This record gives sequence, structure tokens and C-alpha cells, in this order.
Amino acid sequence: MKKVINTAIFAAVIAGAAVTAQAADIQVDMYGASAQRDYWKDLGQTFMTKTTAQGGMGCVSAHKAKKSSNQVVIKGETCTIAGGDDVYITYGSVASLEGVRAAKEVAPVVAEACATSNGNAFRTVVKVDSCTYPAWPAEGACTATVCSDIELGTSDVEGSSFDQSSKGGIYGHLGGSVVDIALAAETTAGLKNYKPTVVPFAFYANNDLGGATPAAPLNNLTRTQALNLFGGKVYDWGQLAGFGAYAGKGVQLCFRHAGSGTHATIDKAVMRGDIALVTEEAVNGLPGTLTDAFFYQSSDSTSGGMKQCIETNGGNGLAGDYIAIGYMDADALPTAAMHQLKYQGASAVDTDIANGSYDFWSAQNVYLKTSDDSAVVQKMMAFAAANIPSAKTGIWVKANDLKVVKGSDTAIPELQ
Repeated sequence: MKKVINTAIFAAVIAGAAVTAQAADIQVDMYGASAQRDYWKDLGQTFMTKTTAQGGMGCVSAHKAKKSSNQVVIKGETCTIAGGDDVYITYGSVASLEGVRAAKEVAPVVAEACATSNGNAFRTVVKVDSCTYPAWPAEGACTATVCSDIELGTSDVEGSSFDQSSKGGIYGHLGGSVVDIALAAETTAGLKNYKPTVVPFAFYANNDLGGATPAAPLNNLTRTQALNLFGGKVYDWGQLAGFGAYAGKGVQLCFRHAGSGTHATIDKAVMRGDIALVTEEAVNGLPGTLTDAFFYQSSDSTSGGMKQCIETNGGNGLAGDYIAIGYMDADALPTAAMHQLKYQGASAVDTDIANGSYDFWSAQNVYLKTSDDSAVVQKMMAFAAANIPSAKTGIWVKANDLKVVKGSDTAIPELQ
């Protein structure tokens, strides 16, 4: 059962007064963008253990656990801010649009059991008392989930940026039922929106493109190349200038489905309406004649489905005939089968993002009802605006550190 902190005790802690009354456990439930899941999990450890004077919760220790890769929880134990009780932050990752819709208390685009049975304010989160909590950095296991009223809906773009469409298997080459998604811009009137950091993205290619032939590597995409690739205009890698060594190799595009903030960001920050994104799955089996495309929605893989698409060239026997390219969170590590590309000659690193050289990014959006804008949430957002977790340093950027500003998700960064 979710408990709420006694506001009088919280105010006393902030003021530095002694606390003698017993507070209650705090639980904050977050839901939405898969690109932000690991960010909040990593930030949670320092947020819990920093003193209240340092902007944290003043907990004796922090612990993490998961039910699946998409359902995680951070626990702060014996926390000053809770009068000696515990603090929990749960995170359920599906897609950015679902974070916006959870905060709005409207039905999810993809059916969700808790919303169906309990009302549109509810989504599935970890049942915090079903978890083991070993010492950090070990990760415990949770055995159950529960339906909970979501306080914070996370998204990689603003609600108004969700106007994409996609049609194809829900898990791309991994299978699943076919979904046909057509979105209209999501209104967010009446919701508060925090934007503490920047969410960086990057293009990734299979190592068959450059890995096997270092003399002709693909380690950079120009915007023109990106537009034509993800607009389905390039069907043979040999069409790109300088890549004649790959003539006869088909282009395998790996997309997230519409509703993903990652997908909305490539549409708004890269395509910008100049060329339309491919919208429908295509499995042609004829390399060098047509572009192939797969889309990935949500599962325990989320962007992991995209990663598998890139690493296996779409799977299903296509490896060797097709070479894959896709886009993911910029903190996804290269593997033996996949590498990150520069974009417009710049890298997805904090310095290039901050100075405007690299613009494949979006503002982090955290939506909530005004009634959920508690002192604890305000403290958490202030901490996020002032601190980047160590695992994300060098890539993620605090909004206050930007030397440029985007007036919208579609805008080119301008110096400020």
C-alpha cells in the first residue's frame, strides 16, 4: 500500500528542526519513457543517500531491485526526509506516450491490465514489499507487481510531438501481433512539466558496415544521409557516396513504433518534416531492390528489440544480405556486432550537445498533475536538474549547462 509522508514532518526536516514524530514510508511511482529508466535508477542511488542539505533524502543506504528490465525500484532505507522510514521510487518503462497518458489519466494506447481493471490513472508497477534489497550495486529480485496511481509520467518529447504512425509486428522481427498505430498530438493542458535534463540519442549500425571492411567504415551520418535512409529512399548501401564496397547489400531499417519518444525524437529533431519516416513494416527478401523495415513496441526488450534488430541485421535469415541501422539512447554501449555513429560529424557527448554541434536530442519531460507536485517531487526534480548520475556523465547534460536552446522538439538549437 502506498504511504504518503507527513507534510509537517517534511517541512520540519527541510527547516532543520528536530523530528520526533513517526513519519510514513514514501513511494513515488514513475511510468513512461524507456530511455529514462536507467537514468532515474542511477540517479536514485545518489538522491537517496545525499544528505538533505545536499538536496537528497538523507537515507542510510540505497538499494535497487527489479521484476523485469522494464519494472524497477530504488529503495532508500532509514531516511531523514521520512522521519527514519523508507523511500521508494518505482519506474515502469513502456514508451514515452504512455507516460504522458498515465499522467493525464487517460487510457493507454496499448492495453494495460491495471488501467483496464482499476481506471485510467493506474498502471502496473513493482510491488515494493515483494523484493529483496541486497547491498548496492547488487540488484535484488521482485516477485510481484501491483496496480498504482502514477504520479510522474516521463516522456522524451512534449505531448504535442506525438503525431507519428507505424504499422507492423509489435516486436518487429521477434514476432507478435500486428499493430496499426496512428497518433494525433497529445494535449497536456493542466499538467505541470519539469525539464531537468537533456535526453541524448544516436544512430547505431551493424558492424558488417565498417567492422568487416575498415577501409570503408560507416562512422558518421550526414543529415541528408539520415533523411534518405530513414525515409526509405536508400535501398542499397552502395547508393551512399563512399560506400561502393557495400553495393548489393540491402538496407535494414530498425525503428521503434509510434508512441516511443525515441521514435518521435528522430522524427522531430532529424527528419523535421523534410522527408517522411517509413511508417510500415516491410520484409522483402530481395536485397538491393527495396528497403526493409521492422518496428519495435514494448516488451522486456523495449529498445532492446531495436538493439537485437541492429545486431542481427533484422534476424530471420536476413544476415549477410542486409545490413541494419537504427537509433537508440546515446548511452547504449557498442557491442561486438554494433557501433555508434557520429551525426553531422559530431559525437553524442555532453560537450558537443551543450555547444550545439550535436542536435539529435530532446528535453526530458516529466509530466504530473498539479495535485501530485508534492514537496518530495519538487526536491527530486531539483536534484535531477543539479546532478547527472555518474553512469551518464559525459553523455547526458543538465538543462542549465546548455549553451543552446530548442524552442520546440523540431527546432534547431539556438545560442542563448
